[in-house]
Amino acid sequence: MGYKHPLTQISHWQSLGFHLPVSVNSSVYQLQQGGFAASLAALLADHPEVNSHQLELEILETSVLSDINQVSATRSYF
Repeated sequence: MGYKHPLTQISHWQSLGFHLPVSVNSSVYQLQQGGFAASLAALLADHPEVNSHQLELEILETSVLSDINQVSATRSYF
């Protein structure tokens, strides 16, 4: 999962006094992988200084529409 670097970057910026959200492009395929939410939660737990709201997942609307229920369920996890 490609979210470790953005979380590290957010943490670094915070240490410098900057509190900026970071957006990461995510595919519906990533969201549909078993354990996606648990893996992301574990990465966030590794960076307790980072507010989870600072990590924004951007997903193409057309991709989301193909399985809106799955995407909605994943979003509700956080």
